[in-house]
Amino acid sequence: MKWVKHNLILVVSACIFVAFLAAGGFLVKNAIGKLKDMEANLSANRTLLEQMHANKPYPSKENVELLQKDLQRFTKQYEALRDAIGKGELKVPDKLDPIVFQQSLYQKWDRLQQSAASANIKLPERFTFGFGRYLNAAPCTDAKGDECARRLRLLMTELLATEKITDVLIRSGVEDIRAVRRAEVEPNPGPDTLGALPERNPASLYETLPFEFQFDCTLTGLREVLNGLLHSEYLFIIRSLTVSTETAQEQAPVATAVNPLFTPPSAQSTSSPTTTLRHRLAVTIRIDLAEFLQPQKGKQTRQPPTKVP
Repeated sequence: MKWVKHNLILVVSACIFVAFLAAGGFLVKNAIGKLKDMEANLSANRTLLEQMHANKPYPSKENVELLQKDLQRFTKQYEALRDAIGKGELKVPDKLDPIVFQQSLYQKWDRLQQSAASANIKLPERFTFGFGRYLNAAPCTDAKGDECARRLRLLMTELLATEKITDVLIRSGVEDIRAVRRAEVEPNPGPDTLGALPERNPASLYETLPFEFQFDCTLTGLREVLNGLLHSEYLFIIRSLTVSTETAQEQAPVATAVNPLFTPPSAQSTSSPTTTLRHRLAVTIRIDLAEFLQPQKGKQTRQPPTKVP
């Protein structure tokens, strides 16, 4: 007891050290317990993840059948809509390459030039109907494979649509065609185009190709153009129509009936001039060619097993 009194500070220090040691041991024990719990949870989650990776994620048979029925019903409705509209599709050749496209462009350009000349329709000098860049250079100079095939398909569709619309203008008796503009499907669109073709939404059921035609005609000619587009076998949608009127005075002789037996020669005037007003329309029309897309046939659906793991 005397030793304790003489060494009180040492005893108190020893007690404090033992208390801290006990508290530290308790904390370490708790930490080890939590660490073991975390390791156990991690091991269980890793095992579950490995099982999920090993399992084949087949959908249930009932969901697959419902999806197939919805697809069949949607396909029937889509085909019924196309039949109700009753418009055809421009026939683009299956096998296309830049040379074939250029040859087709030459042929159609020459035919349209001759048709316009036969109908006394004025065209600008060296008019190319919006395809001037391809008369001396083939497309797809910077693309190959699927990208080149996509561009050629769009270019051929634009060429065929331009031919059909121009034929409507020629049959309608327009006086002249001043400009034809289309959307450019290749890089670096020129000033005579409508800019780059917007990217199509993959979920869209149809695609549109925009065109712009500028021409001069009479009121009757404009009526014939609109009726021709409306009754075309292809789906041409008129997006906008801008018309400005020019009025010109024309003098035309009008024949007068005379009887040479009773009328003196000085009075035998065969004609007298008359003034008429002639109305000329300057038309700018924006047209979209709309074509329904064929439903994409996807890969065959993998049938689920009889027992889903």
